[in-house]
This record gives sequence, structure tokens and C-alpha cells, in this order.
Amino acid sequence: IAELGDVNRFDNRAAIVAYAGLNPKIQQSGDIDGLHLKISKKGNKHLRCLLYLGAQCNYRLRKEDPLYEFTKKKRQQTQCPLSSKAAYTASAHKLLVIIYSLCKNGTLYHS
Repeated sequence: IAELGDVNRFDNRAAIVAYAGLNPKIQQSGDIDGLHLKISKKGNKHLRCLLYLGAQCNYRLRKEDPLYEFTKKKRQQTQCPLSSKAAYTASAHKLLVIIYSLCKNGTLYHS
């Protein structure tokens, strides 16, 4: 949370996701629509790293947590399953949105 600073300076969750560099990078050329293949990595590198490590530790240690279920679902989806790194990155994105909403609303996390 120290890497985020005051969350009230962000208008919405898209702004805080972009600040962390976890927003999708759109690649497009000519008539081809944009593909969301990678994250932009244009934000706070330390925050992105901490969120990734938090998502990774959560998956390894907290088997009953909803974030664990989200990561597991991303890795085992039948159509286009994600690698472990991509699933952890998706979980880091979700973790950041959860942190933002908890700080913005002033509530506590209950899994």
C-alpha cells in the first residue's frame, strides 16, 4: 500500500491498473483489430513486482482463498489455458483492484 500512496488520487480502477503497469498492451496494425497479448509494464515496477509475488504466494499457500480459485481457473480453463506466469499476472491485476476498492470504500477484506 505504501507504493500506491493515496488511492483517492485515482479516478477509477483503470487508472490504478495503468499506474501499476498491469493494463493490457494493445497491438494493432492496419485493418487488424488490437490483440491483448501482454501487459504494458509502463507503471510502477516495484508495485507490479509486489503484486505478482503476492499473487504467487497466495496461490501456493492459501488453497481456500477466492484468489486461489481465480488463478486455478485461469490455469485450467479449457479454451486457451494460461501459463503460470500469465495466471499470476492476472491474479496480481485482480489483487490490485481488490486493494483499490477496499481502500476507496474504507472496508476490511473478508474472503
